Amino acid sequence: MNQGVIKVPLAPVRLENSDKSEMISEFLFGEPVRILEEKNNWIKCASFVDEYTGWIDKRMFYPVNLDRLTSIYRSEKPLETIHSPFGELKIPAGSWLYPEINVFSYTTQESMLKPADWAKTFLGAPYRWGGKSILGIDCSGLTQLSFSLAKQKIPRDAYLQAEIGEGIPFVDVAETNDLAFFNNAEGRITHVGIVLKADGESKIIHASGNVRIDKLDHQGIFNEEIGQYSHNLRFIKRVAI
Repeated sequence: MNQGVIKVPLAPVRLENSDKSEMISEFLFGEPVRILEEKNNWIKCASFVDEYTGWIDKRMFYPVNLDRLTSIYRSEKPLETIHSPFGELKIPAGSWLYPEINVFSYTTQESMLKPADWAKTFLGAPYRWGGKSILGIDCSGLTQLSFSLAKQKIPRDAYLQAEIGEGIPFVDVAETNDLAFFNNAEGRITHVGIVLKADGESKIIHASGNVRIDKLDHQGIFNEEIGQYSHNLRFIKRVAI
């Protein structure tokens, strides 16, 4: 069967079929994927969630006909313990739970939290290239996961997220939950965060060293700890939520 779900809490997604290859993202527990290619103990998979593609160890994959999975829950706690056919597992927020195959008993309430609210639940999490959990997360992983928990799909990588939404002309008119994008010296989008607006002051929650809140203005992100700007603002986008 060429489709199924991830059966471990976090599956490292690698650029090539090797443990030594760069981790480019992570598939969360229960994430539905399809197999595109197989080499030895590795499978190249595409997520049904966002079409993100990469290699995972095939032992992390559980084959199942996704059409028969009628009930789906999303884990909302940064880390929580579940009992499943795969054992007792600590799974991260955003994991996909199916009573038919991997959750014996689970209930959840409809959350009204917005992306910025979800992002705050990851405050202090260490930065990890390709990461998508409280154990380690990168800038676009934080924004994608926060929007996903708020039931809004956006792409995985910052440069792709920059292509969606409505442009906002000035920081002064930006609102909480807008996405702010930042470029490097070559003009390439390399960073993203979620705008926080309160009492007319603009801030940003983003993953840089760790998930943190910093000041935001027309120039970029001002890090008070080091007393200088850490990122240059390129533009701001508003995504419907």
